[in-house]
Amino acid sequence: MALRKKLIFIVENDHFHEELIHQNFDKDTHHEFVYFEHSQDCLDQLHRHPMAVFIDYDLRMLDSNEMDALSILDKIKRLEHHTEVVFFSGRESIELAQAALRHGAFDYLVINDYQYIRMKHVIRNIEKKIHDKQALKKAKRFKIIFYTVTIVYIIALVVLWRMGLLKSNSGTFMEPW
Repeated sequence: MALRKKLIFIVENDHFHEELIHQNFDKDTHHEFVYFEHSQDCLDQLHRHPMAVFIDYDLRMLDSNEMDALSILDKIKRLEHHTEVVFFSGRESIELAQAALRHGAFDYLVINDYQYIRMKHVIRNIEKKIHDKQALKKAKRFKIIFYTVTIVYIIALVVLWRMGLLKSNSGTFMEPW
């Protein structure tokens, strides 16, 4: 049975940069990358539940009709709150990065020689976060089941004891309180 590829959306209206991303990830067998030139096209496809959306923070520089990056992030988080959003930009600005993180972005990447290595690390970190959330959810379910079974067992013992059906070690019935 083939494993389902994890879906990652890329919103980029600079075709040169989009092609570079594609070249760096075209051999990736674990992820399916879907590219969008416009943010609205990406928003319209959120029902596909992408693991992550990488967005060019500077979409509006090439297309004044585009939403600003933080508005896109807010819409994604409102529509698909489990999807992680990562911004990338040619601007090395701590203020932009902080604003993105305050709005709920997973990360902010600067476009440079190491961007694609960083993208791979960010994807791994997102997968680890998802795995950890799933493990925590399973642990919580196990804890609930364990406590439920324990309570039912204790109640059964108390009922049997109150009915006088439990015996002490001496062979006599224990007296209910």
